[in-house]
Amino acid sequence: MRLRNIPRAGSVLAANPEIVVANPKDFIGNWTKIFENNNPLHLEIGIGRGNFIINLAKQNPDINFLGIEKFDSVLLRALEKTIDNPIKNLRLLRYDANNILEIFGNGEIEKIYLNFSDPWERTSQRNKRMTHTNFLKKYEKILTGGGILQYKTDNRKFFEYSLSEFNNFGLRINSLNLDLHENEPTWNIRTEYEEKFAGLGKKIYFCAVSFKKKEKTMEKTIELGKGLGNELRFGMRFEEVKKILGEPSEIENSEVPSADGEDFGDTVAWIYDELGATLYFDEEDEWKLGTIEVDDDDFELGGKKLIGKGIKDVKNILQNMNINDINEEEIEAEEGEDEEVKLRLLFSQEKCLNVWFEDGVCCEIQWSSL
Repeated sequence: MRLRNIPRAGSVLAANPEIVVANPKDFIGNWTKIFENNNPLHLEIGIGRGNFIINLAKQNPDINFLGIEKFDSVLLRALEKTIDNPIKNLRLLRYDANNILEIFGNGEIEKIYLNFSDPWERTSQRNKRMTHTNFLKKYEKILTGGGILQYKTDNRKFFEYSLSEFNNFGLRINSLNLDLHENEPTWNIRTEYEEKFAGLGKKIYFCAVSFKKKEKTMEKTIELGKGLGNELRFGMRFEEVKKILGEPSEIENSEVPSADGEDFGDTVAWIYDELGATLYFDEEDEWKLGTIEVDDDDFELGGKKLIGKGIKDVKNILQNMNINDINEEEIEAEEGEDEEVKLRLLFSQEKCLNVWFEDGVCCEIQWSSL
């Protein structure tokens, strides 16, 4: 469909800065300033004439809404519906969605709506589709951990393509409907296109997916006897750690020998895949954080990276840190492990530090409370 250009559109948009944000780049990472509150932020990409987002904002006054539209003449129609009665929790943006990373920071958006986006049916144009992997990567950055993407279309092939993209990207399907209007839910708000398609008897396809929860990033500095970075400290309990790092990717329970080597006690390992760290809580320490283990090459000890370095280099780094009680031990492969891989261990009892090597290359660092 060819868009009809409206010459006055640009000037009308500019004359209403209380509704249309003129300089969205200025608010990256700080959209709360626009709304003067900390309510969740939802985003519709491609608002058309605005029926959907306007009604959604009216129904949800405790959520802030932003609507992006690329063309002045289209955005004008949405503005005209609110210009006499502005909605406090709604702002409009004239912006190209290809560049959303210019105006939104990491984790700023809680939910994104895609309603009847252009299917770009030619295969050569698939990277323009709003559900293409390139766009999913952008959504993942601006969405909060576990953020939601809600999607509607009348195009069956586009819907099937999108489901494939969602699956390949590892998104979780929360809701799926192959004929939304057959038993239309009360929460559904129809867009102008949707009303038109419904009148033609076309099926409306719906899907809501969620992105993986994000683990909080933190400083990757090993603090011997203390913990990790400036925040994570030995002696912390589960809830204290969770406030810093969020939910772990995986939790493992196992038994470990006690200090005398006879009785066995329980230990719980919290694994943070994105961080590249595993945290251990022992029953005998009243479930306080007692040991940290890392295998990511970004971690530093004394300002130096150890992972990936050879035994001689690691020894030199430790000695330069005045760690002189360095012992070396060859570790025999346990049953079921690859016997061809040579395991060695450098350890300091004074610093409660273990540095593991596979075939002479540092692969893991483990340290505990003193």
